[in-house]
Amino acid sequence: MVIYEDKNGYLWYHTYNDVLNRFDPVTDQFLEYKENATDANNLNENSAFAFCEDANGNLYMASKKGICQYNPKDQKIHLLMWNGQPVLPDILNCLFITTDNKLIAVPTMGFLK
Repeated sequence: MVIYEDKNGYLWYHTYNDVLNRFDPVTDQFLEYKENATDANNLNENSAFAFCEDANGNLYMASKKGICQYNPKDQKIHLLMWNGQPVLPDILNCLFITTDNKLIAVPTMGFLK
């Protein structure tokens, strides 16, 4: 299980029952995010294998089906698309943000920038 603490102190993690969770330690409350098959611009997979956060507070999550972005302003999860397809529909080993705020994804077979 991967656990990530974002800049707001929320803990994000994926459980084995295929639910993406956000825990707020201040209020002691959980939020669950599940795949929405009817909304192509939403969470594309309930699992999350890697997390990272950019300078604007956007949280990126890598799953088996690509990369999703959580926008803290609208509190929604959006599937990242490129040429009409999910970004990296492959299992990712790592996500990180460069000093100039660019997302780097490391799939099982090398780098993608």
